Amino acid sequence: MELAEKLKSMRKKAGLTQKEVADKLGITYQSYGQYERGLRKPKYETVEKFAKALNFDISELLTPAEESKMIIDGLLDEFESRKKDRRKRQNDAEARVGGDYSVYLMNLLVDHAQIISVLTSMGVDIRFGTSKDVTISYGIVKQLMGTASFAEKLEKLSCSFNQVFGDSELLNPGKDGE
Repeated sequence: MELAEKLKSMRKKAGLTQKEVADKLGITYQSYGQYERGLRKPKYETVEKFAKALNFDISELLTPAEESKMIIDGLLDEFESRKKDRRKRQNDAEARVGGDYSVYLMNLLVDHAQIISVLTSMGVDIRFGTSKDVTISYGIVKQLMGTASFAEKLEKLSCSFNQVFGDSELLNPGKDGE
């Protein structure tokens, strides 16, 4: 029995209408109906929600092989999506500076000079080989990465740093004394 048929059968066993199930899932009844008719293929997380909404165990909707395949397909989709996002962010960054990525990187370093200063005071060495790669060294550990990846990590680190120390008197000494 196909997943679509199982959904319909289990919904009827639970004594629910498509609209009632859709409301529990937070989707339209039209969308839910498409799942029951096999017009839409749900992701694994969605099947988990179906099982919960219908008060059934997921094993009643999926065989172990189907469950494994859905999980693996979901991971592969996520990997591909992240890869596309990474390429798009790099292209966007290059476009923001008129294609001169090295200018973008210099501005990034200036914008995040405070965090870079903290890193270097801890013994971290940051070296650009080209406008496309950077080497990060800490003691005997060296890591080579693309500049887009470096920019992304620096941005995340800076955001974390600002969340922890953003309102700190240490970093904003005149803030309260104005």
